Amino acid sequence: MRHRMKRSTVDSAKHNYEIVEQQKQRASRSMSRMFLFWVSQVLGILLSVLTLTWIFKHKNGFTWSSDPKRQFSWHPTFMVIGMVYLFSHGIVIFRIFPEMKKWTLKLIHMGINLTAGAMGGFALYAVIDERNTAGKDHFQSLHSWIGVGALGLFAVQWVGGVLLFLIPCSPKSLRSRAISWHILIGGAIFILSVIAAVTGIKNSAGKGDTEEKTLLNVLGIFLIISLLFHLYVLAKASYRHPSSPPTSRPPFNVRTLDPEAVPLKFWEDSD
Repeated sequence: MRHRMKRSTVDSAKHNYEIVEQQKQRASRSMSRMFLFWVSQVLGILLSVLTLTWIFKHKNGFTWSSDPKRQFSWHPTFMVIGMVYLFSHGIVIFRIFPEMKKWTLKLIHMGINLTAGAMGGFALYAVIDERNTAGKDHFQSLHSWIGVGALGLFAVQWVGGVLLFLIPCSPKSLRSRAISWHILIGGAIFILSVIAAVTGIKNSAGKGDTEEKTLLNVLGIFLIISLLFHLYVLAKASYRHPSSPPTSRPPFNVRTLDPEAVPLKFWEDSD
């Protein structure tokens, strides 16, 4: 009898210890996620400030068709703020706020991405109209091809996401299979958006003075830093939303592209 009571006391103490440790781990992860959130904010605000500094200091601000050179200013501004700053938040929001209800996060995710896509679409329209006014040809550079590809893929991804993950009648089995592709394609769109921004900066830097070139180089470096940071957050398995599937990875071996092979742990780590 005494042995049983002693064992029960030990088990209870062990259970209480495990609860305390779990609470400590949750608190630590919560602080870590808030740190990630603020790093993301600082990077996005910094990118926006650098872009606007370039526009107002070296491009004389904004206008429309009365001055095609100043009309062009809408294009880089809305692309950086929309398809880099806002879109980066959209792709990692499930990682940073896991305590929120998933349906609420889905609506926020959809809204952020819709705003980012609308800004990207307006940026594309602005540069097309600017080139029409100036009598220039369209889509002659690698930058333009990558940018249009990113926006086109984004449109398909957004519509597919709404149909699969927001409409209640979509089969659960289909959502489970599609989520890995949704994450993978979202990351690819973000990569393409940053590549488009960097190649656009390269095109603009060749026409400016030394001060402008330096500013654009700094902007390009922080675009790459933002890309690496947000891909890290997206790929970190321990940041997944608690209601996410236990495995969130492409349904094929990344090296062999063989659907029958055991998938690599592309979206998981050893944490």
